[in-house]
Amino acid sequence: MTSSSTQAGGNRIKRIPVKESTWANLYTLKEAGESYDDLLTGMIRRERDFA
Repeated sequence: MTSSSTQAGGNRIKRIPVKESTWANLYTLKEAGESYDDLLTGMIRRERDFA
């Protein structure tokens, strides 16, 4: 699998290939109206705070 990127609203959007099972697990963590970017940003922030 390869990653791709597009330009949207001045922000570069990267596509990260993940297994379907990983995507399904992320989907269960996501709140209604929350973007995957918001979900992953929060996960990264919590990981950094934990370390």
